[in-house]
Amino acid sequence: MRTATCVGVHQVILHFARDHSVEAIDISGPVFDGSTRVDAFAQMDGFADAREMGRFFVKLYGPEPFHGVLIRW
Repeated sequence: MRTATCVGVHQVILHFARDHSVEAIDISGPVFDGSTRVDAFAQMDGFADAREMGRFFVKLYGPEPFHGVLIRW
């Protein structure tokens, strides 16, 4: 098993579009918006795109903005 060191913890807010895709991401202040940047973020988190990521979070937590924590390894 690999050992990883946490290099950062940030507050994160996911904002959803009407189709439940992620349309913007606030990470401790900076906003990631626009389909290219949001898709890239979703892919780094293991999703195919912002739509898949958004549907996953909306199914689990509902359509309101998701407030959580981003842990960087």
